[in-house]
Amino acid sequence: MPRPPFPRSWPASAVTAVVIAALITGLAWAQDLIAPIYLPAVYFEATHTPTITPSPTITPSPTLTQAVGTVDKVQGTLALCNPGKTTYGVGENVCVVETLFNPGDNGRVSFGLAGVAVIKFGGGDRFQTSWGEGHEFWDLCSGCTGPMNGSGGAWTDNVRGLDNNEGFEAPGTYQLTFAVCYTNFSACSSAPSNLWRTYTSIVITVQ
Repeated sequence: MPRPPFPRSWPASAVTAVVIAALITGLAWAQDLIAPIYLPAVYFEATHTPTITPSPTITPSPTLTQAVGTVDKVQGTLALCNPGKTTYGVGENVCVVETLFNPGDNGRVSFGLAGVAVIKFGGGDRFQTSWGEGHEFWDLCSGCTGPMNGSGGAWTDNVRGLDNNEGFEAPGTYQLTFAVCYTNFSACSSAPSNLWRTYTSIVITVQ
């Protein structure tokens, strides 16, 4: 299956910290992601010389696609490709299926980043990007399934260990959590936890 053209891993930084915070705090989520932009009015004082002064050209800031539906209605799940296998060997990847579903009674919603937070019990974490760079927003239409290409269906991914190399590099117990950032991609690395949603978590053992 072709891979999306963007970085596959964000190290244990603001992203994973925010996902962990979202898992712990369960904050009330904001529904309005982007504030409107207002440009100031431009006035010209009359002069004694009857000349016409053209108004300056104002280039508006680029607007970002904003969700019109409610993100809390979106349903997210993370499942193992092989549901009966929760124990893996060192050097193995973990195949997962990520699914976002937007009910038909909800309007279009937009997300900037979707992926899996990998947290090792006892210390260590990493966020593996599934969909993100390439668009500021991915749109999930009403009644549609994502996150592939926004509304292109569920996405199958191979989750790697903390060093981002092929296969989990060390024995231990790991928690995999499907997480989605509901603001524009550029802001996701520093977005507060109320702009993230965490969905299914799966615990696996590497030995």
